[in-house]
Amino acid sequence: MRMIWSLPLQASPRYARAILVVLSLSAMGCSVLTSRSGPSVPSPYGTGLLRLAEGDFAAAEGAFRESAASCESGREGRRALRFLSLLALDPRNPNSHPDSAALLAVRFLNLPKNTPTEALEAEALYVAALDGGADPGLRPDPSAPGLAPRFESCDEPLPPREALVLPVLDNPRSLLLQDMNAEREALRERNEALQRTIEELQEELERIRGLLRLPDTSVVRLPPRS
Repeated sequence: MRMIWSLPLQASPRYARAILVVLSLSAMGCSVLTSRSGPSVPSPYGTGLLRLAEGDFAAAEGAFRESAASCESGREGRRALRFLSLLALDPRNPNSHPDSAALLAVRFLNLPKNTPTEALEAEALYVAALDGGADPGLRPDPSAPGLAPRFESCDEPLPPREALVLPVLDNPRSLLLQDMNAEREALRERNEALQRTIEELQEELERIRGLLRLPDTSVVRLPPRS
């Protein structure tokens, strides 16, 4: 099956880390695409890889979310969660958004029993999201439903976790974007105020024109002498 991702000759620095993670994750998932034969039905994670290989980002996201929503998905659920972050970074995905990518990467970093390799990959996704404009202050709500908080020991209480220390980007684009958005909002409000002023001046102008069209009754004209 033809895979849709390929390393461009000159990759954008913003997505350089994400591309490396893509290659790493796709290498782990290739067995899902090549080992299934016959009429067997792939798992949601396998379906997500198949849809991603076809370029159907929406269907891929839906399948990965189904896999990542269940603790019983195990290792495939962990991989699906990372792929969700990766999809949110992919510029070809019409629904991509760096904030979503960052939140999903943090969700993965909060999973218990991450291996050093998994943590490095998730941190790379998080930093790439920051470089793409994600808000560094965003944090996922651990009580929000939809994605599993772990993928092993599903019936046991969640173990206590130390405070997560996230990598920091010296000059995240998000700060610049926030300033630009604030300036744009200020300009929008100013434009609306000017538009209201223009409408009020037009109404006043029409009122004055109406007065000028009225007959002049301020001067008493005497009848002509016969």
